[in-house]
Amino acid sequence: MSTQAATASTTLTKEDLFHDFGHGGTVELMLIGPEEARRMLETNKSNRPISPNQVAFLSLQMKTGQYKLTHQAIAFDENGILQDGQHRLSAIIKSGTEQWLFVHRNMSSKNFMVIDGGLKRSAADVLYVSGEHEWNRELAIIGSFLINMKAKRATVAIMNSGSAATHVTKQDVLEFLQRNPEIRSSVTVGSKAYEERRELGITKSLLSAYHFLFTLVDKKKADEFFVMYTLQENLSRTHPVYVLNDVLRKNGERHVYSTKGKLSMQAKINLFVKAWNHFIAGDANVVKLNVKNKLEMICDKNREEVQEAILEQLK
Repeated sequence: MSTQAATASTTLTKEDLFHDFGHGGTVELMLIGPEEARRMLETNKSNRPISPNQVAFLSLQMKTGQYKLTHQAIAFDENGILQDGQHRLSAIIKSGTEQWLFVHRNMSSKNFMVIDGGLKRSAADVLYVSGEHEWNRELAIIGSFLINMKAKRATVAIMNSGSAATHVTKQDVLEFLQRNPEIRSSVTVGSKAYEERRELGITKSLLSAYHFLFTLVDKKKADEFFVMYTLQENLSRTHPVYVLNDVLRKNGERHVYSTKGKLSMQAKINLFVKAWNHFIAGDANVVKLNVKNKLEMICDKNREEVQEAILEQLK
């Protein structure tokens, strides 16, 4: 037993080790060894994937006596499912040591959305635990992007979709996706387009988000546009999708070894939306797509700007 553990065992009484909050939740200070850690981890049903690097780091701290008792705890929800602490428990097993940890029980299962442990939980982690395993990261970015677009923070949405600069909380994203479940279909389309045309340089998340926005204008046309973008078959040299792909491909080829003069993501999105606007209006004779600094607004077949209107459709 470590010095820390021995000291704690001689100075703490049973009453000191346990507290009832009075609303069902309790906290207890426990000395946890490898066997108890394994038992606790058996209830780890839907947490995010374990990070081996984090476990190794904590394990080394425990072996060398550097790990200290802090407010960071093990937590179980009202169903006995592990909510927080999987990395600490795994490190106890790996290190073969015993550690004093606070253990919370009967906590609300909704707490996961606001918990920040040793590794910061992202919106993607929240979605993973909520059952969204396949596209959790993409959906988190898309949700953040669309919320920012609706709030008229377009530049933040396009350039910083996955960063803290988006002003969007994890709960915002989860609730937004629950209200707009159709977004998941667009992730499938956007992901395929990205995998087939990765060299064109538009991210999977942005392709998925714009497919979803285009479907709010005309779903059939949105699907057609993405098939053309993905397959690039039977397109004339003046077709807007051909011109779009040609510009993006040449830009990527010219800047393989240098970023000087490379199109920004916002410039690529401007071209992408401009090509859509030509396509939806039935214009098949496009010679050039000009890049503007101002964000290109999504239009309908009558060339009317409908971006604000479709964003208002989002719940």
